[in-house]
Amino acid sequence: MRLLAAFFPVLIFVAMPQICTALDELDSRDLENHIWTLENAYVTAYKNADHDAILALMHERFLGWPDSEDMPIEYLQVQGFLKEKYGVPGAWDFKIDRAGIRIQGDVAITHYLLIATANDAEGGDQAQVTRITHTWIRVGPDWKILGGMSSVR
Repeated sequence: MRLLAAFFPVLIFVAMPQICTALDELDSRDLENHIWTLENAYVTAYKNADHDAILALMHERFLGWPDSEDMPIEYLQVQGFLKEKYGVPGAWDFKIDRAGIRIQGDVAITHYLLIATANDAEGGDQAQVTRITHTWIRVGPDWKILGGMSSVR
């Protein structure tokens, strides 16, 4: 029993870094999944023209460059942009094709293709593919979009 007691601290010392690494990787995957869930909520809010939900996901210092704009827009300009471009719910379905995510501390960057498919008058599907990049920042327990950019392919 004494032998086990003597080696237990050594065992913990040797195994702890591996245990911590495994827990960090698990936490990292959970956080990545959480950010992707937020991206899905963001696109769903656009589809539903839920401007309040979109604004709730954005940081008050947001700066983004939508593909339809000549220059970047700030948080205070977003509401007008949404009313003008996305005033009514969209008749389209979407798929997020994840291209990459990086999380460093309280900052996360996502890259993805948004594939939006709408029915045309003849019943065929028309798809639009848009590249989207978002920079998320943790604010307390929440994550907010600090910046973004989109480009239609």
